[in-house]
Amino acid sequence: MHARRAVWPLLLAVLPAFTCYQGKVDVELPVWDQDINEHESDVADRAIKILLGMPNIQMVYCRRADQYEVHGKAGKLFYKRNRGPEGYSYEVTLREGRDPLANQDPKAHPELKGELALGDNPKGTDYTAQDKGYTGPTDPRISFPDGDKVAWPLAYERIAALFDGKDTGDLVIEFTPWGWAPLGVYDGLPKPGAHGHLHEIASRAPIIFAGKGAQKKKVVDAFIRSVDIAPTVAKAMGIQKTFGVDEKGHYSQEVYLKWQDGHVLDEALSGETPTYVLMIMNDALMHSELMNQLQGDAPLPTYRWMVENGTLYKYGAIVNFPSNTYPSHNAIGTGAYSGHHGLVDNWFYDRRAKKRYNPILEVFDTDRFIVDEVETLYQAVHRSFPTWHPEKSPLGNFVASFSSPITKGADLALFEGVQPIDWDKCPEPDGLPFPPTDETISTRAQAADNLGIMTLVKAYVGTYERDGKKLRCSQVPRLGIINLGLTDDEMHRSGPHSDGARRAMAQTDVRMGIIFDTLKKAGIFDKTMIVLTSDHGQALQDVQRNQEIAPVLEKAGIRFQAKDVALLYLLVNRVLLSTKDFVAGQQTTVDVTVQDDDTEEPVPGATVTFVSGNARVTAKTDAQGKAQLTFTPGAAKTQVTVTDGKHTDFDRSYP
Repeated sequence: MHARRAVWPLLLAVLPAFTCYQGKVDVELPVWDQDINEHESDVADRAIKILLGMPNIQMVYCRRADQYEVHGKAGKLFYKRNRGPEGYSYEVTLREGRDPLANQDPKAHPELKGELALGDNPKGTDYTAQDKGYTGPTDPRISFPDGDKVAWPLAYERIAALFDGKDTGDLVIEFTPWGWAPLGVYDGLPKPGAHGHLHEIASRAPIIFAGKGAQKKKVVDAFIRSVDIAPTVAKAMGIQKTFGVDEKGHYSQEVYLKWQDGHVLDEALSGETPTYVLMIMNDALMHSELMNQLQGDAPLPTYRWMVENGTLYKYGAIVNFPSNTYPSHNAIGTGAYSGHHGLVDNWFYDRRAKKRYNPILEVFDTDRFIVDEVETLYQAVHRSFPTWHPEKSPLGNFVASFSSPITKGADLALFEGVQPIDWDKCPEPDGLPFPPTDETISTRAQAADNLGIMTLVKAYVGTYERDGKKLRCSQVPRLGIINLGLTDDEMHRSGPHSDGARRAMAQTDVRMGIIFDTLKKAGIFDKTMIVLTSDHGQALQDVQRNQEIAPVLEKAGIRFQAKDVALLYLLVNRVLLSTKDFVAGQQTTVDVTVQDDDTEEPVPGATVTFVSGNARVTAKTDAQGKAQLTFTPGAAKTQVTVTDGKHTDFDRSYP
């Protein structure tokens, strides 16, 4: 294995070796394979050049040694992340041409009018087949944001945090705000909505702290980060502080969670301690769209109650990068960016195991990707308060995940198959006033949200009879997290500001009203803090201009792993030469070893070619990945190539 690799559990054991000042100790994260090493460098440069030649690629990010590189079409920027007594700072080491991250303003364009003004519709793309509410290509909502006009909020921080994750790709591709590919289809039609980007539209979510423990009727003229939510909830609940990592990158005794990239939002808290907390995720709910609806005449009584009885942030919450479901939800539930909590994206590749993981498709057992150095809110509740157990401690603190990707440490998590009690003995709640099924928007998501709420109702107020006695189905959850996915599914299907998206919000408001009624029936509504947020936003995509990257890279002979997301893993061979000194006219014998760069396993059958002037010699590697070539170099440089017949993994000239 690579000598540079370290092991997470060793971090605490080697604290004396880390930088110390004023009693603070820096956290030094190990670099595994998520950077570009010397064996990958040539292929990475070639891939970056090819990608930036595509019309729908905005930027490519990578990490090389201790620098983060941002490559744009008209310029590039390199920077370093430094740690000091006051935390992280970012030092630009190179800037050439136009700065691709010149605008990192997290407050840019929070309202719908300003967001739509960022783009136009140059190809006259029409989405009336997806949603009959559009008036055609001239509908102002069919506006594709321009990558040169959008902001890239907190870009230095978020890119660097992503590359801390050992399973992050070698290259991270930033599609243009309108150019994600492939988009997939819904009912045979292209899906107009996408997220995953770094830009402001995909990266901004609404955030409201409401109910017990929250300031009332307060609008804060600021933004937060989604990693600030968990520490704020932890303090409100009375979670005990612990030893861990703080947002400045120091080990600290003053954190509420074991790895805390965020901080407590004291301005949102009233000082009262809620007995219960319920976090409601409206998947992909747009901050701009919610504010637009609340400023208009849309009823939305549940959303409006939260604004009247809580603290709203005017510029929303800047989410995890990539702005995708599983990494972003778990950033909210842990207070740690995905490069730190371990579940780096909806899809990622384990280089050592040579295995692809698809958490968003696998669903079950995805909590295994959350590293032990990070703590979920569920785990923090159990650390701080009596732990619930169906037999040993039936009155302990029960924590539950309802259709939520945040599951590690939950006592009930149907997504993970965690059912500590026999739910079959509890009858399904009937008579719930679900909105009638709307056939014009995502019917599958409507059904899924109904199921999640039925599970929540059973957990909070469900009862069953045994021996003539009425018993509760479970202890009332001290902490519950529910994800309502209709907003995301419909915004993918018809676009983030479509009529369908607005009907999805109206339906979600009704479903949240059912949740509120359930808390009232349980007698805990006035004792509960309710947190409303989202995992990411959504940006409208132009199906007439987007283009898939895979065929282009494959045609160029580059081997890689990638699937429907922006993380790109280069598959290259490590080529070791016994000598690199080639003298014209002097016969030279070279021993060549070819290994897989990720696993260091030998690569048999690779074709090794030396060309120098008129001299050309070729050999294939044996079962040990070795070959020996003897030739007499000419006056020109000696070019060495290694190929498997389809892909050129190594192409260099000496001297």
